Amino acid sequence: MLVHPKPGATVEETSEGAIYRLTARSTAWWKLRGLLLVPGGLLMLWLGGAMVRHALADPEIRREGWFPFLLILGLSPVIFEVGVLGILHGLWLVAGVDEIVPGPSRIGMRRRVGPMYLTKWRRRGQVRRITLVEDEARSDLGCRLRIEAEGSRPADSGSRHPRESLGPLARRLADRCREKPAEFDGFFDASPKVSLAEESADPMHVRDRDEPPVGSDAILARDPDGLRIELPAPGFRRRETIGGLVGIAFWFGMGAGIPAAVSSGAMGSAPRIPGWVDVMRVVFGGGVFLISWGLGLVILLAFIGRARRSYTLTASPSGLTIDHSGPNGRGRIGRSWPRPGIRALGARVKECKSEDSATTYVTSLRITTRDGETTHWLEDRPKAELEWIATTLRHALSMHRA
Repeated sequence: MLVHPKPGATVEETSEGAIYRLTARSTAWWKLRGLLLVPGGLLMLWLGGAMVRHALADPEIRREGWFPFLLILGLSPVIFEVGVLGILHGLWLVAGVDEIVPGPSRIGMRRRVGPMYLTKWRRRGQVRRITLVEDEARSDLGCRLRIEAEGSRPADSGSRHPRESLGPLARRLADRCREKPAEFDGFFDASPKVSLAEESADPMHVRDRDEPPVGSDAILARDPDGLRIELPAPGFRRRETIGGLVGIAFWFGMGAGIPAAVSSGAMGSAPRIPGWVDVMRVVFGGGVFLISWGLGLVILLAFIGRARRSYTLTASPSGLTIDHSGPNGRGRIGRSWPRPGIRALGARVKECKSEDSATTYVTSLRITTRDGETTHWLEDRPKAELEWIATTLRHALSMHRA
C-alpha cells in the first residue's frame, strides 16, 4: 500500500515495515550525465574484456616478459569495477529513487534502481543527529537528508528533495530512534539524545559549533584555569591506508617492474646492440630502482607518521599552546602564543584546484598573530570538528569571531 503524506514522498507498507520512498528531483544535467555514464561503463567493460582476451591469446606478450602480462591482468579487475559502477550510477541518475528503511534495530539509507539497490545501515542506538543539508544559494534544488551515528560515517541521501518532504520525515525518524519498538524482544539501546539540525551544503561556509560533531574522538577536559582538547592519533583510516598502499605499489611497481623490463629488453624488440648499451640499460634500471625505492619509502613513512600523530590544545585566559607528537609517535613538539599576541583564531576553508581542474577543499585551524604571522594546523581533521575546536578555543580565550 502506498500513502502520500507530502509531495515527492511515498510510504510503502511491506512485511518488514514502512519504507519511505523519495522521488529524486532530477535535473536535465543529471539525466544527461546518466545517459553518458551508461555507454561509458559499457565501453570500460568491453575494454577490460578485450585486454584479458589479448593477454591470454597472444603468446608474444608472455615471451616479452612477465611484467606486461601481469600488468594487464592486474588492471583488468579495476577496469571492470569502474565499468559496473559507472553503469549503476548512470542508471540511478536517470531513473533512481532514494529509500529510507527504519528497521527494528537499525535505519538504512538506500539507493534503488529497479530491483538493484545499495543500502547503508546505521544502528538506531548509535544515531545522534538527523540533519537537513541545504545550499542557501540554490535552495530551489531542495535538501539532502543526513543520518549521523556514532562510529560510522554520515549517511546521505543520494539526491536532493523538497524541504516540505524531508522536514516531517526527519522528525518522524528522530522519534523512531528515541522509542523502543513494542514488537522487539530483548535488549534495545534507544537514542534519547538524537537531535534535529540544519547544515549548509556550501563547502566554503564556516559556522560556530557549541558541541562536538557526531563521531568525533576529541576529548575535552575543563579545569579552573582553562581547558584542554586532546586529539588522539587517527590511526590507519582510509586516507592513511590508501596513501600507504600507493607508496608500496609505487615502490615495488616502479622499482622492480621497469628495471626488469628494461634489462630484459621488454620495452621493445631490437637487433643485437653493442655492449655499452647493455651497460646503460643496467645503469638506467638501477637508477630507476633507487629513485622509486626512495620516493615510495618517503610516501609510506609520511602517511605512517601522520597516522601516529596526536595533538593536545591547551587554552586559558593567558594564552594558547599546541603540542603534537613527533613523526614516530613519540616525543612532544610544542608552540605557544600569549593571549595579547593573538589577533584572530578560526577555521578556514581553502579551495584547491589540481591540473585536471578537480576542486578539493582543505579545512585548517588558522591562527593569526598581531605581528602578521599566520599558521595553519590540523589540516587532516574533519571540517565540523575544526569548527567546534575554533569555537571552544575562542570562548576559553575570551575572543570574538573575526
